[in-house]
Amino acid sequence: MFKEYNDNDFVINYQDNLEKLVTNFVSYYKKNINENSIDYKLILQKKIYGTTIDVNFELESYGTKSLLDLLPFFIAAMQKGTVVIDEIDNAIHDILLFNLLSPLCSEMVGQLIITTHNIALLDLDVPKDSFYFVDISDDGAKTFNCATDFNRIQAENSIRSLYLRNKFHGLPWEKIDINYSDGLQILSQKQ
Repeated sequence: MFKEYNDNDFVINYQDNLEKLVTNFVSYYKKNINENSIDYKLILQKKIYGTTIDVNFELESYGTKSLLDLLPFFIAAMQKGTVVIDEIDNAIHDILLFNLLSPLCSEMVGQLIITTHNIALLDLDVPKDSFYFVDISDDGAKTFNCATDFNRIQAENSIRSLYLRNKFHGLPWEKIDINYSDGLQILSQKQ
C-alpha cells in the first residue's frame, strides 16, 4: 500500500480501491527524523483551481477529516460488511455526501445503516423500505416508522417531499414553541 515518494516521503493512493467514490485522492506521510524520534505528518494533495497543492492534514477542515474517517467504512460496505454509522452527515456538505453515497448504493454488496439529519439523502436511489423515521411523542416515547408502513406510497412518490409534508411524522419543528423574548427577559432579570 505504501510506495516510496521521495527520500523521506511515502504515498498512499486510494484511487484504485475507491475510484467510484473519490477521484484523485492522494496523500502521503512526510517523515522528519529528529535526534531522538521520527515524526510523520499526513499530507493531502488537493486540486484547487486546477493546481495540485500539498496540505498538512492538521490544517484540514473538520468536514474533510470526517470524510476521510468514513472511507474505510465505505470500503467495508462495498466488500460485504455490515456498517453502522451514527450522524454520517456530521460536518460534511449535503450535496457532497449525496454524491458520495449515490455510487456506493448502486455497487454495495454489504449493508450500510446510517442515521442522518440530511434530508437530501431521502432522494437516494434505494428501495423505499430502506427509510425509517423517528417520531418522538410529547411524553418522550420514540417510534420508528418505515416509509412503506404508510398508505399511498407509490413508486413515483418522492420520499423527501412526503417527509417535508410530515407524512411520516418526526419533523422536529412541529413541537417546538420557543419565545425568545421571554428567555431574554428571564436572563436580564438574573444579571
